[in-house]
Amino acid sequence: MPELAVQKVVVHPLVLLSVVDHFNRIGKVGNQKRVVGVLLGSWQKKVLDVSNSFAVPFDEDDKDDSVWFLDHDYLENMYGMFKKVNARERIVGWYHTGPKLHKNDIAINELMKRYCPNSVLVIIDVKPKDLGLPTEAYISVEEVHDDGTPTSKTFEHVTSEIGAEEAEEVGVEHLLRDIKDTTVGPLPQRITNQVHGLKGLNSKLLDIRSYLEKVATGKLPINHQIIYQLQDVFNLLPDVSLQEFVKAFYLKTNDQMVVVYLASLIRSVVALHNLINNKIANRDAEKKEGQEKEESKKDRKDDKEKDKDKEKSDVKKEEKKEKKSYLEKVATGKLPINHQIIYQLQDVFNLLPDVSLQEFVKAFYLKTNDQMVVVYLASLIRSVVALHNLINNKIANRDAEKKEGQEKEESKKDRKDDKEKDKDKEKSDVKKEEKKEKK
Repeated sequence: MPELAVQKVVVHPLVLLSVVDHFNRIGKVGNQKRVVGVLLGSWQKKVLDVSNSFAVPFDEDDKDDSVWFLDHDYLENMYGMFKKVNARERIVGWYHTGPKLHKNDIAINELMKRYCPNSVLVIIDVKPKDLGLPTEAYISVEEVHDDGTPTSKTFEHVTSEIGAEEAEEVGVEHLLRDIKDTTVGPLPQRITNQVHGLKGLNSKLLDIRSYLEKVATGKLPINHQIIYQLQDVFNLLPDVSLQEFVKAFYLKTNDQMVVVYLASLIRSVVALHNLINNKIANRDAEKKEGQEKEESKKDRKDDKEKDKDKEKSDVKKEEKKEKKSYLEKVATGKLPINHQIIYQLQDVFNLLPDVSLQEFVKAFYLKTNDQMVVVYLASLIRSVVALHNLINNKIANRDAEKKEGQEKEESKKDRKDDKEKDKDKEKSDVKKEEKKEKK
């Protein structure tokens, strides 16, 4: 393959998933800080499209960076099997999980050049701490020294991005949908994603600001390509000071507020409907319970009338017994007679209300339901008033727009009439000049 300058490296999601799986598998077995693998893909002009990858056995000495091992036989066998499946995918470089460059990366890259002359190194951070892309791409170049010493090889940074085809996007969406936490609703998750996106945007803006400050102070040279790209970004920003934009923004906000107020109104009406149904059910239950009480009262009344006759006879007998026992106790001096204490106790017992526990609880619930009806009615009135004000505001905006449109049409008509008058005057002037010329 001819040597081509790489301007951009596009990494597919399948590669990221394979690298993370490779790192997790090796991390559980050994204590390796990083893993190494081969990247497969194709070249499209000056863009490298990395569509697949496979792991390669790799080991290195923690103390001596020059001591490392890469299984060549395994690499060649795996590449032969991948080539049978898809002949278009070729070895385009290699990857490791970094997260930064190592001293022995140059030596490993020289080995990979046996299989691909323009070998590209992609560092994939499987545990990113900062917001942004987890990939960094590098290509080896010859560095020429000014003092005449021999050239040395070093890595030059290349732009990288995450790209996918339509089928891969569908697969990634299904995968993310399956691993999503079911305890978190869609709205909180959306807000969290927006917060993370804004944090990433803030960090990028801070980088741009520091770069421009360094260029302004002369610490960094001017890169016209970066300046042009920043100017394109600023040109894409909307002109928020434009009156039409402000008006459209307010109209959009009003439309959204109408939906919010309607939703609040519907919730209030549904809650009021449920409360009324609950009140009707309680009323029916009270009626039924009242009828049962009346029937039980009638039965008790009949029983009482029967018992009264029996009680009268029993009372007479008891009175006789009590008189006899009282006289005996007074005669023996066992109990003193105190009429004042007896009268006071009788007054205390007469003041106690005759209320059962069940009736008290029922009265409490009825009182609470009445108060909740008042609260929901107040909420409903507030929602209706807010909706009325919002509709009046929308009508006023519509009238203002109509008035402005009529003024524009009248101004257009006046301009048109002025143009026609100017044309008639020009024609008359031309005729006069022709008469003068003929004369």
